[in-house]
Amino acid sequence: MEAIEDAIEAIESGEPGEDFLYRKVAETYNINQTTLSRRHKHYVCMHVCIHLMSYMSLRLWEDKRGSSPSSIEVVVLKRV
Repeated sequence: MEAIEDAIEAIESGEPGEDFLYRKVAETYNINQTTLSRRHKHYVCMHVCIHLMSYMSLRLWEDKRGSSPSSIEVVVLKRV
């Protein structure tokens, strides 16, 4: 695993709301602080976007069908 991925994993493994400094993490893993913060923010944004899209797809499905899809149908919705 690359150092940048290790650093992001270290940040994500902390407790929710736990403070950290990109500078300290970057020094620990010997990587550029700006690159780390940009990659981490992109990582977080992508996860939020994926969850939001899944939620919206589920709501649209329920509006059209009147019930929640089965687990197989949810997998199909997430791949789209």
